[in-house]
Amino acid sequence: MDCHGEDSEVVAISGQWGGSKHASGENIDRNGTDCSYCHTHEGFIHYVDTGEAIEPMNPSGIGCFTCHEPHTNEDFSLRTDDPVDLTEGGTFDFGLANLCVNCHQSRAVDPSVEDAGTRVEITNKRWGPHHGPQGNFLAGDLGYLSEGLDSSDPHQGADNGCVDCHMATVVGAWAGGHTMNMYYEETEPNVAGCNTTDCHDGGIDDGDDWAAGEGFNYGFVQSDVMDLMAELRAILLAEELIDADDYVNVPITMTLPEAEAVFYFRSVLEDRSNGVHNPDLTVDILEYSISLFP
Repeated sequence: MDCHGEDSEVVAISGQWGGSKHASGENIDRNGTDCSYCHTHEGFIHYVDTGEAIEPMNPSGIGCFTCHEPHTNEDFSLRTDDPVDLTEGGTFDFGLANLCVNCHQSRAVDPSVEDAGTRVEITNKRWGPHHGPQGNFLAGDLGYLSEGLDSSDPHQGADNGCVDCHMATVVGAWAGGHTMNMYYEETEPNVAGCNTTDCHDGGIDDGDDWAAGEGFNYGFVQSDVMDLMAELRAILLAEELIDADDYVNVPITMTLPEAEAVFYFRSVLEDRSNGVHNPDLTVDILEYSISLFP
């Protein structure tokens, strides 16, 4: 690849990246030790190299050289694609997507649901999986699953996980490629990665199908998840377990079933796919959570 020429592919990729969530807003303004390894270039590189988090002296945002090191490797291979040991247990191994899941996974849940016994004392309103547990959903391993819940996922057949869908055919600097966005012009889906022969085989063909899930062969619809989330949210608000911003209503001591429901609600909320990343698991945990409040 010609990096510095006037018609370089790198120029186009830089434009795509500029339209991504990674390159904008609060995503590039978190320099504390607990945040920097996913929100700063320097913090991420140090974490990948050492497994330790730092507070960089002069932090910069996530950019090209965060994921690639062409001046060292003389190509655009990823900085790492090693399998990732998930913080909450289990291993994520989906090829190129392994890089993504160094960050896109649940942080340690403290106190954990699994070790809570019958009561859970919570003082942090952000208790739960934090802002990006997509890797846990794709792997079917949230770190905690009540007995009998379904952890299977048809998307586990995607060799490169996140990359196969989010980096499919580029639409300008709006969707696909290094934008990682699944929509353009706010409502149009970029479903080229979904419609391959080994996946939906052209079954998702327009925005209506994408929004309603009609092209999904496994009988799942995003609208189902949104309805279940609305029902569960109303219950959790009525029980005063969460606040109006969907954070935990701290300080609070919950029963184990209450903590389970809040954990699952927060997990689906922060996954942000309305069930697409793992439809069976998402529906299962929401229906289970609602059943805990007869």
